[in-house]
Amino acid sequence: NDLDEKLFASLRMICPEWLEQTTSEIAARFGDNVNINIQYSTPNHQVIDHQNRRIGKIERTLTRKINAIKTVEVKHEKLKTKVKGLKARHTTKNKKIKKLQGKNKELDKDVQDFKCLGKQRNRRLSDIERNQAKFNAENKRLKEKVTAIETERATKNKEIQRVEAINEGLNKKVEMLEAE
Repeated sequence: NDLDEKLFASLRMICPEWLEQTTSEIAARFGDNVNINIQYSTPNHQVIDHQNRRIGKIERTLTRKINAIKTVEVKHEKLKTKVKGLKARHTTKNKKIKKLQGKNKELDKDVQDFKCLGKQRNRRLSDIERNQAKFNAENKRLKEKVTAIETERATKNKEIQRVEAINEGLNKKVEMLEAE
């Protein structure tokens, strides 16, 4: 009996129309001697209608969510495309940065070379200035010697002129004496 009730309840849930039709046929064969309740389909129709409404609501929710997922997927594809573009630009910029870093290294080397050349030039200028000071001192000393020599020469020239004047005077006296 328990199995019959479970079987009956299962059939009532699965296919109430079929159960109602079959029960009606059994009642018609046995006449009015059988007392059978054949109003199974009405409550089941309410359950089915309620379930259909729930299914419809779930389907609408699923449709909205599927559309939202499609929208997100489209946005995701657009973002992937943008990311690819950004990666390409990033790669290009990295190459440019590496190239500029190489140039900067070359320029840094050139700056170091120029600094070294500047230090060498400054040392040479210091040497030149030191040598120029020595030459200026030597020139001054030589000028003083030249001035002393010129002064001495002028003095000797005066002396020579005086001696020549004396010689000339003596020569004239000698000539006068010889003429006498």
